[in-house]
Amino acid sequence: MHEHSLVRSLLTQVQQIALLNGSNEVTDIEVEVGPLSGIESSLVESAFTTLRMGTCAETSKLTVRHVPLIVACQDCGTETELECFRFRCSECQSGSVKVIQGEIFRLLTVTLAESKPSEPTMADAVTSATTEEKRSGS
Repeated sequence: MHEHSLVRSLLTQVQQIALLNGSNEVTDIEVEVGPLSGIESSLVESAFTTLRMGTCAETSKLTVRHVPLIVACQDCGTETELECFRFRCSECQSGSVKVIQGEIFRLLTVTLAESKPSEPTMADAVTSATTEEKRSGS
């Protein structure tokens, strides 16, 4: 089940985003899944529920956005949303089409919780006192 390894990678990426932005909690994660991605969204959701425990995303909500399969005709330039996997232009019926949407799994958004100020530590108090002494010239 490659969805587990994808979700592990997703959670690593989300953790890095949270750390870079000074947060320790993620509230929402949104991903995009296309029909040609080879990803089963129900398996992603199941893996996420299991793997998020003990991470910054433990209480977050995962939203999976399904995007349609869209191709562009190389002959007439028409963009077509494919309902089935019949790779033909809807306008000219050419088979010379290029997929422009619907073949990937990707992270779209990460919503971070506001970081709560931590309780001051003894080290903070010492640093503050030392800074004040330097300012006052003692």
